[in-house]
Amino acid sequence: MEFKEIIKSSFVLVGFSAAGKWSGDIVHPIPELWEKSYKFISE
Repeated sequence: MEFKEIIKSSFVLVGFSAAGKWSGDIVHPIPELWEKSYKFISE
């Protein structure tokens, strides 16, 4: 469980910091990866 929590935190930190730098332009280079990441985080 601890390992998963660490991964979650990393995803959230990286995801939100990157989104802020996009200046509103949402880019989805790999939609499938985003979907998998979202499902993994929301578990």
